[in-house]
Amino acid sequence: MASPLQLILWTRADCAACGPARETMASLSAALRFEWSERDASEAPEMIFGDIVPVVTAEDGEVLAHAPLVARELVDAIIQHTAAS
Repeated sequence: MASPLQLILWTRADCAACGPARETMASLSAALRFEWSERDASEAPEMIFGDIVPVVTAEDGEVLAHAPLVARELVDAIIQHTAAS
């Protein structure tokens, strides 16, 4: 059995859009059966997002979605990423 898809939600402390993004990730993770964690974008210099947060990446670093985070677009990106893996 394959392990569940691991996603990362990149946020910042002063991000107004990050709260709703957390809610989206929580609801989608239950429906699509992926696991996710949250990381502070300012603590990852290798990930250059500029002012664009929230950002959702796969564990391999592929950007799946970014602000403004739209649930339907994220679902499509997750399905495409899973099919390509």
